[in-house]
Amino acid sequence: MKRAKKPKQEKYTVSRKRLKEMCDEQVEKAFLLMATAAADEMDLNDDELVAIAQRAARYAGYIDDHLIRMNQVSKTLEEKTGIKWRW
Repeated sequence: MKRAKKPKQEKYTVSRKRLKEMCDEQVEKAFLLMATAAADEMDLNDDELVAIAQRAARYAGYIDDHLIRMNQVSKTLEEKTGIKWRW
């Protein structure tokens, strides 16, 4: 009886620049998904949604100052919903 051969794995090379572009696209989609869900859930108007986006951009600028708060939010969400957020 012959042993089954493992299928060959194809190797792909992605440039660092393209990898960054792909990551950026996914982060943008994830943010838009969360912003849309928040707007729907909390019935936010355009001005409120813009304020949240501006605050998030500000937080991204000084993320180290907010790591403790982000940890708290992450733990709360995991405890209450079972959803684990990675960042």
